[in-house]
Amino acid sequence: MKKFLLAIAVMFCATTVASAQMQFRYGFKGGLNFATFSSDPDDIQARLGQWGVLCRFEFGSFAIQPEVFYSRQGVRSLEKVIFDHHKYGPAFATGDILETEYYKLGVLTDNIQMPIIAKYYLPFSGVLKGSNIQAGPQFSQRFDYKISSPSQKGYLADSRMGEREDINFIGKFNSLGRDMNQFTIAASFGFGYDSESGIGVDLRCNWGLTPVFKTLYNTNSTDRVYSVSFTYVF
Repeated sequence: MKKFLLAIAVMFCATTVASAQMQFRYGFKGGLNFATFSSDPDDIQARLGQWGVLCRFEFGSFAIQPEVFYSRQGVRSLEKVIFDHHKYGPAFATGDILETEYYKLGVLTDNIQMPIIAKYYLPFSGVLKGSNIQAGPQFSQRFDYKISSPSQKGYLADSRMGEREDINFIGKFNSLGRDMNQFTIAASFGFGYDSESGIGVDLRCNWGLTPVFKTLYNTNSTDRVYSVSFTYVF
C-alpha cells in the first residue's frame, strides 16, 4: 500500500513539473512553395500555396509542432513522357508501346499536409534567440490535380473537369492523374526562427519518400518541395 501511494505521489509530482515546464501555443502559417519532382530537379514550380494552422508544445529548448495546412505543388514540366500512337491511347494507359513521342507536361497538385515537426532551439541570445533546427515526418493527402502543357492553352485534364475534348492531342490524360498515389510520406527538415512576440519563419526541404505515381511515367519520382513559411502563434 505504501509503495502504491508512493508511486501515485511520484507520478503526481512528475505531471506537475512537466505541466509547469511545458507551454502550449497555437496559431497560423502561410507561405511559398518551390516544388518539383525528383526526376525533374531543374523544373521548379513556384507557387503561393500554403496556409493552415499549427500548435506547439514547448519544453525548454525543445518543441513539438504538429501542423495541418493546404499545399499547392507539383512540377512545371515532365519530360520523356512516352505516348503510344495506337488508336487506343497512350502507352502509359495501355502498356502497348508502338511508337514514342517526347513531350512536356505540367502536373500541379493540391494537397493537405500534416507534418509533425521536432524543434531544437539553439543556445543563442539577443536577436538570434529563437533560432532553431527542425525535422520530422510529413504525411500528405492529395485531393486534386491539373495536367497542362506549355504548347496548349489551359489544362488538358483535371480531376473535376475530366479530359478536354477540344484538343486534338494523342493520349488520355486522366490516366496520369488517376495513377497518382493519393497518400504520401515525406521527410521534412530545415531551419527556423520563432520570436518572443509570436512571429516566426521556417525554411524547409520536404523530400518525398513515397513515389508520386504508382505505375506510370516514372515510379521512382517523388515530391521535392522547398518552402518558406511565415507563422504567428498566440
